[in-house]
Amino acid sequence: MMVLMYSVLAVSSVSLGAIQILKKKTPNSSDKASEEITQYLKETHYWAEEYRHAQISYQRLHAEFMHKIADMNRQNPAQQQANNLALNELKMHVEQRKMRMQRAEKRYQELTH
Repeated sequence: MMVLMYSVLAVSSVSLGAIQILKKKTPNSSDKASEEITQYLKETHYWAEEYRHAQISYQRLHAEFMHKIADMNRQNPAQQQANNLALNELKMHVEQRKMRMQRAEKRYQELTH
């Protein structure tokens, strides 16, 4: 899945660059199809980047969350109760990043299929 995302991202970046070069060579061409292709490539590139950034952020937060849980298991019950609120907030952030990642992946797949 990751290889597919990176390969499509690379292809869309190269294609977007090629279209921009063609547009510079022919300034009088205002072909609607060319504009639609450019817009499509920009949007797919945006959602591929959004997915990549969300995935990196999610993985980092998830690792931090798992580390905090492991630390919490080593604490005494009074310390666990005191740190429970912070752990719940971190869990909420992890879930938000997961939803952001899923939303970006879903939108990207809608565009590419």
